[in-house]
Amino acid sequence: MREGLHSRVEPVVCAIIKLAACVHFALFYTIKHPNFFVLSEYAAGQIRLPYQSRVLVGWIMRYGVQLRGVQVIARHMPGPPDLKNPYELLFLAISFVGILGAVYATQASINVLTGDKRFSRWACLIVLYMATFNLSLSYGLGFTLPYDVPSLFFFCLCICLILKQKPIAYYAVFALATFNRETTCFITFFFLICEWFASANLTSSRRWWRLASHAVLQAFIWVAIKSYLTLLFRANPVETNNNGVFVFNVAKNIRFLLNPGEWPQLLSIFGFTLPLLVLGYSWIRDRRIQRACLIMVPLWFVGMMMVGVIIEIRIFNELSALLSLAVTLIVYNWAQDHGLQWQATWRGPVKSQSIDLR
Repeated sequence: MREGLHSRVEPVVCAIIKLAACVHFALFYTIKHPNFFVLSEYAAGQIRLPYQSRVLVGWIMRYGVQLRGVQVIARHMPGPPDLKNPYELLFLAISFVGILGAVYATQASINVLTGDKRFSRWACLIVLYMATFNLSLSYGLGFTLPYDVPSLFFFCLCICLILKQKPIAYYAVFALATFNRETTCFITFFFLICEWFASANLTSSRRWWRLASHAVLQAFIWVAIKSYLTLLFRANPVETNNNGVFVFNVAKNIRFLLNPGEWPQLLSIFGFTLPLLVLGYSWIRDRRIQRACLIMVPLWFVGMMMVGVIIEIRIFNELSALLSLAVTLIVYNWAQDHGLQWQATWRGPVKSQSIDLR
């Protein structure tokens, strides 16, 4: 009877903890860091490229501030005076919804991979842990950008939909996410890796044709959306040393990598879990996640060396959607190999009685 009560209460307690943790993250992220650009100008479509082309949140803010409810809440909002600005209030709300959505999408993905509902219910908080390091605790980042947290959410959701084999929903989210940030081009690689394993029963020619058709379709969607946004904001000023879509910083990033003072910052990516990924790679076990890490992590690093500023570790933010699953599987499978089971009680992992401990 006591365990039955615990099993009913625990999901509620877990949900409350998630809500509190996500509220804490959103408040710290929005209040303690200045904005990289003026949110009202971003919503009006007036900031420089390529930042203005990441427009989805700007559109939400443009129409959201016109809602009477948003204006009333902003006027009566307790806390720092900044939150009385309806744009800042919307930024706070978007950050909260984004990180909460990322947590629950990660929970669904972990549940698909492990089949363990109780473990996934708690383990999904790892994506919040990684986001805290990548977005809030970085000493190389003194500002926030409103599309960063939604971008993490979209990546987590896309991965969840891919693992659940829901391609129609995935394509809808992929298109929407591309309006938020162009890094969605990387999620196509995860889709193709999963599709490769899902189509193993097809002939070689049909298998490659299936992959090629998805790759071409997603590339077409991505290019079409980015071309439309570039044309839409063609009159906007452009960041120096770029073509209005990407900023090229290879030489600058090489200098950063050679500076020992930046190494602690770079090691803190994903909350210092990269060494665990390397050492525990064989414990991931799921071949889709293994291959995705093997391909996407180096590819992302090379891409960010070209178009990002490497010491702003927020540029690795979306990759947390994949790394959180990899690290979780390492811990889960290591525990299974060492005779630990996550029992449905409040005692957590305990030694299995069926394991020979000699």
